[in-house]
Amino acid sequence: MVSVIVLICIIVQTAISIYLLNVSGVKDDFDKNIYKLLFILLCHLSIKFFILAVLKNEFLYGKVASGFGLCYGPLLYITALSFTGKKISARQSSLHFLPFLLFSIVYLSLLVARSTKVVSPDFVITYTTYYKWLVIASLISYPVATIRHLKLHSADLDVNKKSLLNNIAYILVLGILFGITLIIVHTFELQSTEFDIRIVPYLCFALIPIAILKYKLTQRFSVIVPVKEEVKPEPAEEVQQSEVVEKQPEKRYLKSALDEKMMDEYEAKLTKYMLQSKVYLDTELSLDDLAHKIKIPKHHITQLLNDRVHKNFYSFINEYRIEEAMKKLRDPDVDVNMLSLAFDCGFNSKSSFNSYFKKITGVTPSAYRKSVLVCA
Repeated sequence: MVSVIVLICIIVQTAISIYLLNVSGVKDDFDKNIYKLLFILLCHLSIKFFILAVLKNEFLYGKVASGFGLCYGPLLYITALSFTGKKISARQSSLHFLPFLLFSIVYLSLLVARSTKVVSPDFVITYTTYYKWLVIASLISYPVATIRHLKLHSADLDVNKKSLLNNIAYILVLGILFGITLIIVHTFELQSTEFDIRIVPYLCFALIPIAILKYKLTQRFSVIVPVKEEVKPEPAEEVQQSEVVEKQPEKRYLKSALDEKMMDEYEAKLTKYMLQSKVYLDTELSLDDLAHKIKIPKHHITQLLNDRVHKNFYSFINEYRIEEAMKKLRDPDVDVNMLSLAFDCGFNSKSSFNSYFKKITGVTPSAYRKSVLVCA
């Protein structure tokens, strides 16, 4: 009964985390991988709950091991590799997940075999014993490799994302070590068959949704330093910045290899990418991110924006964001919440959204909304 209650609590918690992650918007590859991790955890525990609470088969629940344990480590490690900019091919990625796929097939086969009594309980127990050692190796080696990789590539990384990956890695290792400790204590001291040892690592894994929610809240409400450029400067600062904008590009691009033809190609490519991908909706979008996504050198994008668009990076991005907001504000069928609209359109705060919206349109978002509804 205790096992069922614990599984229900963790499943509900994970489902809520997935829902909130969807509401907040799955932005980049990092968030997509985190979403996959939550989804796998939900499937894993839901299957265990179904076997234990619905089928009421304690043997299948406790003795037949699923392949999910071999998925968490590889997914975490590949997310870390992608996060640090290290490219990994589809073939390499498939090799990491191959044990998970193979043992998942074996798991399904054993479920069918046991239900038809084709294989003996002793065979299943022997198989599960060897499988558990493989899972222990996977859930220790991959998180350790993740922590080590992040430590070696600590420069210029998003602190929140790095912290989340490290936290998940430590949670996985902690869950396994607690599980091993309790197995030893259970075997040599307690000699009790009533206690479900699996609950301990499951409880540890329940910390993963909490860590992810904490990351999303921090990501959503943290103030990104470059946004300061969005605030209209005082007159003295404005003169100083205008001098930098006017004089610096002349020195910086004097020997640039970017000719007019290439500039035309880059401009067309950038415009097409912005319209199709809507990458500007990412609140954490930086010049480095855009350069990586569009495969154009960062200094060439800067030169393009200065020479052709006559804007800095954040002004360029924010104009796309404001245009997106205006589209939603013009739709009378959409119930608009200004705070949610600000985040949905890529701004990291309502104040910066209001400030930039008024700078471009001359009115506040609320006033713009009222005017278009009256006209409609």
